[in-house]
Amino acid sequence: MLSDYTNEEILEEYRLRVNSLRENKAKINSACKASLKLIEYFKTLDESRESFVIMYLTTQNELIAIETLFTGTINSSAVYPREIIKAVLANNAQGVILAHNHPSGLTDPSNSDKAVTFKIKTALDSIDVDLLDHVIIGTGTLETYSFADHHLL
Repeated sequence: MLSDYTNEEILEEYRLRVNSLRENKAKINSACKASLKLIEYFKTLDESRESFVIMYLTTQNELIAIETLFTGTINSSAVYPREIIKAVLANNAQGVILAHNHPSGLTDPSNSDKAVTFKIKTALDSIDVDLLDHVIIGTGTLETYSFADHHLL
């Protein structure tokens, strides 16, 4: 029963829950913050294979979720804009940050990386969702490459 708890205990539980919600709703307002979050996420994946990940964000750039959409081989991953659109709509995201890793550790984008980013941006624009960045993570390093920081978006 609620009456079994003191006001202080109830207040402390409330504080813990609010702080937990704030942690889960972290604001991603820079390429640096996105990169740090993504580096941690990629550590949970098989880094010997290329994985394509998406961060879903609210209108306030609060993180909704991070999800691996595609996993490929040592140097490529098939990416399907149609599946990305379905996932974005399912998560009710207003903005997204794309990411993938390069198992080689090198972070320079390939021509294919640039082409697929442009294709996805066009698809997202058609449903009024912002592509905020595409980050390449160098496996085994802390190196990242931000399309936004390099003015490619």
